Amino acid sequence: MIRLNHTGRARFDKKSIDLGVKEENGVALLTFRANLDEYRLPAAASVILEAKRQTTYMRIELGKVSDRRQLEEEPLSIFGSDTNITFTLKVVSSTNKERGRVLGLAKGLRPNRAKDDRNRQGILPFRASDDLGSRVWRLDLTGEEPIVLINRSVGDWVGFARSREFCALVYPELVRAIALWEAEQEDDDDGHRPWRKFLRGLGYDVAAIEGDSEARAEWADDVAGTFSTRCHLLELVAEGVDE
Repeated sequence: MIRLNHTGRARFDKKSIDLGVKEENGVALLTFRANLDEYRLPAAASVILEAKRQTTYMRIELGKVSDRRQLEEEPLSIFGSDTNITFTLKVVSSTNKERGRVLGLAKGLRPNRAKDDRNRQGILPFRASDDLGSRVWRLDLTGEEPIVLINRSVGDWVGFARSREFCALVYPELVRAIALWEAEQEDDDDGHRPWRKFLRGLGYDVAAIEGDSEARAEWADDVAGTFSTRCHLLELVAEGVDE
């Protein structure tokens, strides 16, 4: 069954899209296939694949719907060896009257390799950064997924991010900010959004949020409070002080 959203554009079933990324000789290589036949898209419409990793972006033209090309180990040199990349597949009208209008869309696509990496590291990646100045950490929400950046100058940044003080003092703010960010995302295909699953596990459904920005902020504060209680964060830091 073809699914349409309120804009009238088709929402591609992610099961019909096959993405694979592997690293070879320091370069990420992309393999891509997609079955779009059931969507009855105009033959002359353009097929575009967009790759993104935080602020790094790459656009790949795949041709027309009628003769779109598949990719076999396409180099993604701009990303280096990093395979943790997210993709967006678009079909865009090429007629003079509607040029540029998105006819079909699939967001938040993850290649096979990146999915495996994500399972190993959990849903919140941490990265060392040289661009934070005097800031110790920063939550980056500019990409398709939240990422926590830790200032490389702290030394053992992995150990620092795992310390009881960091967990107790920073994690509630991370969860609050991510909950608010997730509530503002337009993608309603939450079956592929791990943070929505995480929030439901805490007893909060993004789809049920109503009200203005102030109401959403209060909702996100409640999420952070519940997370802190579930993880016994006050007890965690108190034990550290006693020791």
